[in-house]
Amino acid sequence: ELQQAQQAGQNRLKASIAELERTRDQETQKIDRQLNLKIEGMRAVYKAFVVGIPPLLPLGLGIIVLIRRLTFERVSVPPDRKAG
Repeated sequence: ELQQAQQAGQNRLKASIAELERTRDQETQKIDRQLNLKIEGMRAVYKAFVVGIPPLLPLGLGIIVLIRRLTFERVSVPPDRKAG
């Protein structure tokens, strides 16, 4: 009878340990998934910057050149050749 009680106690202990290990593993997987989602989000932001920023410099330079040329043309064209 004592041996059966010890065996039952051992079985309950093993079941409790197994349940705690499952819970730990589930929490670890949940944390890993959340971390991977954050990492992927940051990668998406960096990728957007890498793709979006390089064309801005030539575009800005083109706009500056266009404005300068239009301003120079307005100033340098004689009044009798201006439209309007």
